[in-house]
Amino acid sequence: YTADSLRVFKKQHDEEMKRGADDEGGFGGFGGFGGGDAPPAAPAADTKPAAPTTKQPAAAVSPGEKGESADGTPIGDLVSALESENENLEIMMMLHEQECLISQMNEAYKEFDIELIKLRTDKIEQDVELKNGDLRIILLFEELLLLKEFEKERKLFAGGFIFQVVRQGRNVRQD
Repeated sequence: YTADSLRVFKKQHDEEMKRGADDEGGFGGFGGFGGGDAPPAAPAADTKPAAPTTKQPAAAVSPGEKGESADGTPIGDLVSALESENENLEIMMMLHEQECLISQMNEAYKEFDIELIKLRTDKIEQDVELKNGDLRIILLFEELLLLKEFEKERKLFAGGFIFQVVRQGRNVRQD
């Protein structure tokens, strides 16, 4: 349900309330589904004269009994009208609650998507830092190998130079 469909429903409900309880026709204002416990419509007033009877006050009539209220409206119609009014209000409240839940759900989806994008971005940044770290380690290891190689050559060269100096020193003494 959307906000537009709720407005249309409210407009229809208001029109039904303006027409009155006699025009509702059926369970909860939905025609064709029966009228609940409501008695059939009373015959026209001019067909039979009303016999004088002693009536109990409307408050003393139990919901199951048939009678009339103080204004002459059949009690079954009042109960039916109140029931349909309550059902319509309950439907409106449930539709509003459903709309609120749907909007909360959509908001949660949006927040989840935003957080997911942030996590993906962080992961990519950390992957880049990890690859850069790996490259630095490889570079430092290669530099270490080169330094070891140069150290060996220096030792050989220095050892050979010392050997040559010692040999030249012997040669000089011998001369």
